[in-house]
Amino acid sequence: MVLTSVGYSQEAFYGRVGLAGIWGIDVNTGVNRLLTTTSFSGGAHVNALAYDEGVDRLIYMRDTGIPGLQTVQTMGYYDFALNQNFFLTPASGTTAVRQASNGTFHNGQYWYVESNTDDLYSMNINYGAGTYSNKVFRGSVVDNGHPLDFGDIVFDTSGNLLLSAGHTISNPGTNGTRLRLFNVTTQNDSIRGQYLGQIARLDSTYYGTDNGVFFKFNPANAAILPGYSFAILDSASDLAVRRIPEPSTTGLLALAGSLCLIRRRRA
Repeated sequence: MVLTSVGYSQEAFYGRVGLAGIWGIDVNTGVNRLLTTTSFSGGAHVNALAYDEGVDRLIYMRDTGIPGLQTVQTMGYYDFALNQNFFLTPASGTTAVRQASNGTFHNGQYWYVESNTDDLYSMNINYGAGTYSNKVFRGSVVDNGHPLDFGDIVFDTSGNLLLSAGHTISNPGTNGTRLRLFNVTTQNDSIRGQYLGQIARLDSTYYGTDNGVFFKFNPANAAILPGYSFAILDSASDLAVRRIPEPSTTGLLALAGSLCLIRRRRA
């Protein structure tokens, strides 16, 4: 049996500075909602959101506003099936991560740029054990020696890293705040266009949010696409997008599974 016209809806998720929770916005209707409150202590809010589609879980880091804070209570994830948050702690032999303001999921790994640095890392997430491990340094993203101040990161469809980043006020460099492209293999980066705040991708659609506005953009030149704009509840601390099967699709998939089971029994 072949199923066609499989339908999906999409929802983007974001954190809000100073509030311990994760909010969502329906990308088709612009309706905002509170997804979950988090159990981080010390007034921390959510940052470095990344969606792991393979297991339908949303990874995040805490942010207390203290640059470089290093603690085992830094990472967590939200399980959509269980409607529950869980902490992630370092596996044996793995150093606890420092805070990050941005994150993304790519090729089975969680990637982030460590706060107060330009250091890009990737690592594995072991949900069964509730740990993270294999923290690997992937490069230092700088522009001609001038450190960058990151808004967000996401991999494009070619496997290159898009950086919504700019220079710090104390070390402005020459290029200002920009959307940049970073090749992890060659360690080279190039300017694509204007700074876009928080960014995320699902398939070939790129989303961004800056100053409380949610939009789509062209990754080739950072141009915001006309005719699409919604308001979010606050200036987002980070952004991730989830694909959600439509109820009709879920029913069709369940029916297909039942038919396959019947055929096997008859065989």
